[in-house]
Amino acid sequence: MTKKKPIFIIDEDFSDLSTVDNVSVKSPIIVEDDRITIEKALEIITRQMEISTIRPRAIKDYIYYVSRFKDSENLMYIDDIGTGDLYSWLEKMDVNNQTKLTRLKCIKAFLSRCFDNGWIDTMFWKTVNVKVDKPVKVGASERDLSILMSVLDLSNFVHLRDVAAARLMFKTGIRISTLAKLEEAHIDLSTNTLNLDGDILKNRQPIILSFDDIMNRLLSVLIKYNRAIKRE
Repeated sequence: MTKKKPIFIIDEDFSDLSTVDNVSVKSPIIVEDDRITIEKALEIITRQMEISTIRPRAIKDYIYYVSRFKDSENLMYIDDIGTGDLYSWLEKMDVNNQTKLTRLKCIKAFLSRCFDNGWIDTMFWKTVNVKVDKPVKVGASERDLSILMSVLDLSNFVHLRDVAAARLMFKTGIRISTLAKLEEAHIDLSTNTLNLDGDILKNRQPIILSFDDIMNRLLSVLIKYNRAIKRE
């Protein structure tokens, strides 16, 4: 059995916490008789999204699903697209309704951008929907968090890190992807706040989130030992 390194042992008493209680871009447009092709529209919209710093994954989805839709329904021009084409495309998919809905949302978003650019006169796609029975996700409670803290060894750096991560998400509501990118510079222990810049948030909008004194205590010790471990 591997012996635990001293650097990972937390010399801090957290016994009081381990109890369970009740607690518009200019671009040359190739047209034919004032009609713009789907391919050209996709090229322009992709460029607009890149300039607007939209996530590369979202842009990739636009390109993939719009191209698949165009080829599936044998469409050439933006004004060729109609409600029937959307339903026909959905009918051909051998996937569950949730996946259909995800793909449909991507096409709708593309068409909305076409509308904003003046290439489509009406938002006909608004009436096209896929019914999905969405499961209700039961959130964790304060008691669940207390149970977690009671079963982990807070004298162990890894356990302390995991408790701090779970509690920070519970108290502030940040996503796990944001948590993974969190740096010491984002944490203000003097004001008990997270000062998050848009680069690590899904919506790209900076935000300030507050946390409590227990979280301050956990983070203070975590930062202290994290620095020591980095030096080691």
